[in-house]
Amino acid sequence: MHHRRILLLCLISLLLTVQHVSAHSNLYRADPPANSQLAEAPAVISLYFTERLEPEFSAIVLERGDGTTVVTPAAVVDPTDTTIMHLVPGDLPEGLYTVVWRALSAEDGHQTRGSYAFAIGTAAGAALNPAGQDTIPAPDTALRWLTHLAVALLIGGVSFIVFVWQPAQVAASVPRRVTHLILIGWLLYGVVLFVNLLLYTNEVQGEMTRVINATRFGDVWLVRLGLWSLMGISLWLPRQRSGGYVTALLIGAGILLAQSQYSHASAAHDPLAITLVTWLHLLGTALWLGGLMHFFAVIPLARRAESLGLLTAWFSNMARVALLTLVITGVFSGWLFVGSLDALLTTLYGQALLVKLILIAPVLGIAAINFVRTGRRLRAGNEQWTGILYNLVGAEIGLLVVAIIGAALMASVNPARAAFALRQPPEDNTFAQVDIGDDGLHVHFTVEPGWVGQNTFKVLLLNDGIDPVDDATLIRVRFDYLARNLGQSELRPTLTRDGEYAADGANLSQPGDWRVRVTIQRPKQFDVVRDYTLTMELPPVPPGLNTSAPIPGHTLAELLAGAALLFVGGFTVGRKWLKLWDGVGAFGVALLFVGIALILTALGHPTF
Repeated sequence: MHHRRILLLCLISLLLTVQHVSAHSNLYRADPPANSQLAEAPAVISLYFTERLEPEFSAIVLERGDGTTVVTPAAVVDPTDTTIMHLVPGDLPEGLYTVVWRALSAEDGHQTRGSYAFAIGTAAGAALNPAGQDTIPAPDTALRWLTHLAVALLIGGVSFIVFVWQPAQVAASVPRRVTHLILIGWLLYGVVLFVNLLLYTNEVQGEMTRVINATRFGDVWLVRLGLWSLMGISLWLPRQRSGGYVTALLIGAGILLAQSQYSHASAAHDPLAITLVTWLHLLGTALWLGGLMHFFAVIPLARRAESLGLLTAWFSNMARVALLTLVITGVFSGWLFVGSLDALLTTLYGQALLVKLILIAPVLGIAAINFVRTGRRLRAGNEQWTGILYNLVGAEIGLLVVAIIGAALMASVNPARAAFALRQPPEDNTFAQVDIGDDGLHVHFTVEPGWVGQNTFKVLLLNDGIDPVDDATLIRVRFDYLARNLGQSELRPTLTRDGEYAADGANLSQPGDWRVRVTIQRPKQFDVVRDYTLTMELPPVPPGLNTSAPIPGHTLAELLAGAALLFVGGFTVGRKWLKLWDGVGAFGVALLFVGIALILTALGHPTF
């Protein structure tokens, strides 16, 4: 009992030390914008990202149209706002230029890359090209999968001893095969830590000492290394003192807390609460998968069906709480990071989640069988169910080991909500106006989608508003920026269907007021001239990328998730069933704490 009290107090102290994290650092705005046609070279190229950047490992390179690099001063991250990066290009002659950037997030350590083009003079622009949004990062995914396995063997194994083996009192000592599996997990986690550092250093093309000393990744890596070392020391304590495994479990919880600091734990809104949700999800996964692995290892050691039935009952209690935790935190995280059916079906993150859910579905069925039938048959002394249990648990482990590949991939790529937002065109802000001349000619002029950057310009000509006019020999659309002289640019729409002439271009390249003159030439007709004044704005940041603003429904989702965690945590702490709930009481306290944090965060929203 003394050690359980220590466990509860230490878990609470761990929960109070969380900092916020975020998702990938995506480019959401550029100045000058993609495809813009400028009369003169920009004084500064500024890129705006959704996350804080690591200045040491973020850069901008400017290339000419022939692919050669323009010699410029090094790009700098704005010291007052580290989500902005600037490059002073100097004097540039007319031509096509490509901005090539790389950004290393100070939040989750992911590196993003991309490029876009702009033109000075009459050169044509190119489209924005955000790189690497939907590709599988195989090394990172494999490493995260190994991390999940190591955590399951290490922290799940210690949890099995504290929450299942010791309370069941099946034997006086912990089986050697369990301690061996824990040792394998500890060694594997150490290997993963160092390989992670090597891969990360290679990815950012830096020196290892600079990565450790000059990045947030290095800070978190050192914390994980220190906790891993302490856990290795604590695993020797059980030989001397009975509280060694409790200490190891606390340190293991700290390791997972550190991992949650460098993941998709937040969209930068309510970071503390969402980081705690991620931590619970990692802990629940470790208890469930790791517990299954160690339970599978001790099944052959049970000499009597009744003893195995008792172990099954204790394990079912731990697994049930872990499973309910995974369901609650998983549903909340799925809503937060996916957001829509389209994002679920069309993004790599969403598809990985679908595969993961498909694999977990039969696992839930097997777990239900073990809970309803297997444990009872074993406690009744039915030896035949020993072999059945062994096979069922083995099947569960196999499915889960494959399922966590999906989890590893989800942690490696952009969340579905952000990836989907990157692919979506800006919301409609179409400019549309109809002018009727004295001769009965109706001129419908539209600009779609109506934001700064690439637009489609359409001129629809109708006689008396009914008959399409297809005989225009030339239509000119000329653009003048009213705020300052950028020079005049021009488009020449061509006939696309009955009476409609269209052209695409990024001529409206700056926010502010523009004068657009449409000139229409027809055979044996006077030229028709129409002038329009457009006030252009930068397109808004998509909801999936705007990490500074709450997602609609965020408050209600936090309240529901918090209430669910309170219910499960309260039930775990308060109920006693054959004294089998004592061992997981500390985990129940963690659920209560995170549930309260979610509810208080939701109630604190100014728009609640």
